[in-house]
Amino acid sequence: MLSFWGSIDETVVEIRTMSLLRLGRRLESLDLNIRLKSDWEKINEILKGGVLTNAEMLSVVTDEAKTLRLKELIEHRTGKNDGKDTSEILSCINSMFKA
Repeated sequence: MLSFWGSIDETVVEIRTMSLLRLGRRLESLDLNIRLKSDWEKINEILKGGVLTNAEMLSVVTDEAKTLRLKELIEHRTGKNDGKDTSEILSCINSMFKA
């Protein structure tokens, strides 16, 4: 994986393409950590560490309402993930891009 992302960093020069790749990477990580019930601190780190920034940069192809709802569902939670709202969070992740 490190080789893959290293080659992406070296070869992709178009900022929107890079943002799309990074958003996909962060959404996959967010999805996995929600399903595995990681602590909310880790989930928040993923959300703020790439999902929100890259989704904003790609506002032409991302659904702003889904992005904002995802932020609302996650950003103020702390401690152990009890699985509450998992299906709605996953739904937001899975419908982040406009049709």
